[in-house]
Amino acid sequence: MSKSEKSLENLWRNVRVVADLSRLPVEINLKQSKFQTFFLIIFGVVWLAITSGFLAPMIFGGGASEPIIWVFIIIFPLIGLGLILGGLYQLTVRRTLNITRTRVSFGERTPLGRRNWQEPLSAYKGIRHYTRVIKSKNSSTTYQIVELAHQNPARAVPLFVQPGMKMPRQKIEDYASALELSVMGGTGQAARHADDLDKSIRELSAEGKFENRFDPNSPIPPTLKILTSGSGEDAELKITILAPRIPRALQFAMIIIPVLFGGVASLGNNSLIPLGIGLVVLVAAILAILRDRRTPRIVRINRNSITGEAGLAGGKTPPKTIPFGSVEEVYVRRDANGRGQNIVVAGDHATIAIGAGLPAKSLEWLRGYIAAAILTA
Repeated sequence: MSKSEKSLENLWRNVRVVADLSRLPVEINLKQSKFQTFFLIIFGVVWLAITSGFLAPMIFGGGASEPIIWVFIIIFPLIGLGLILGGLYQLTVRRTLNITRTRVSFGERTPLGRRNWQEPLSAYKGIRHYTRVIKSKNSSTTYQIVELAHQNPARAVPLFVQPGMKMPRQKIEDYASALELSVMGGTGQAARHADDLDKSIRELSAEGKFENRFDPNSPIPPTLKILTSGSGEDAELKITILAPRIPRALQFAMIIIPVLFGGVASLGNNSLIPLGIGLVVLVAAILAILRDRRTPRIVRINRNSITGEAGLAGGKTPPKTIPFGSVEEVYVRRDANGRGQNIVVAGDHATIAIGAGLPAKSLEWLRGYIAAAILTA
C-alpha cells in the first residue's frame, strides 16, 4: 500500500465531505477541518506546558530517582510535541478527488512531495454507507459516511461525511443513480439497485431479491435467552442479550489503568492525591461494569413490529420500535466504535442497533432469527 493510499484510507476521521455528483465530471477538494487542526496544535501546546511544569520540579528537585519516572519524563513531553508537529503538518496537506463517468483519480500534495493514483469507475463495487463515532473526553459524535466501495479499502472514496444520527438515504440514492452503481451492505445485506432502496425486506422477499438462510432448528447461542409469551395476535418474543456490553479487555483496562496511575504517580511525588484520584476512577469503573452486567439488553418482537430497549442507558434513552412493513434492512456491521460488530435493523425513519458485544456466530444467528421473524410474522 502506497503512502497516498494510506492517506485516503479512513479519511472521514479528519475531513468533512459533501459531494455533488449531479453533474459529472466533478472535482472534490478534501479540506482538513481547520477547527480540529488548530485544536490539535493548541492542545499540544497546553499539554507540553502542563507536563513540563509538572515534571520540572521532579527533575531539578531530585524526585526522579526511579527509572519508571524517567520514562514518563521522556514520553509525556514527546506526546505534546508530536501533537503540535502533526497539526502543523496537516495545515499544509492538500488532497483532491476527481470523479468522471469512467474514472476516479486522487492527488495529494504535502511538504514531502506529490502522490497520485487513478482507478476506472468499473473497479468500484458500489455505494456503501456506515457510521463511526469519535469520542472525546466528555462527549461523542456520530458520523454518517457514504463512500465509493473498493476491494482495496485504501482506495475507497468518501463522498458524504457529516455528523448526525440520521441515515442519509436520499444521498445514497442520488449517488447510486448518478454513478449507476448498486448500494452495498454488510453481512446479510444484499447489494441493491437504486430502484429497490425504499422497499422493505418483505417486498424484496416477495420479488425474490432477499434470501434469508436461517435454520429454525439451529440451537440458540448461550449468549442469548429467548422467551415466548401470549398467543395468536398477542404473541411476543423476548430476546435477552446476556453478553456484556463492555468487552472483557476493556473491563480489564478500566481496572488496571487507575491502579497503575495511582500507584506510580504517588511514588513519584510522594503525594496521596494521585492515589485518591485513581481510587475514585477505579470505583466508577467497577460500578459501570456491575451495572452493565445487571442491566441486560432486551429485544421484543411481536406480530407487527420489533422494539430494541435501551439496556445500559436505562431511562435516558427510550426504546425504539420499527413496524415490520418499513424494515428495509437487517444486517451485521461494525459498531460505532469500529472495534466490534452489531446488528442493524433499519427502517424508513428509525434504526435499531442490537447486540454489541456478542460473538460473531451469535450475531449472525440473531440476524437470521430476526429477519425470519419479520418475514414470517
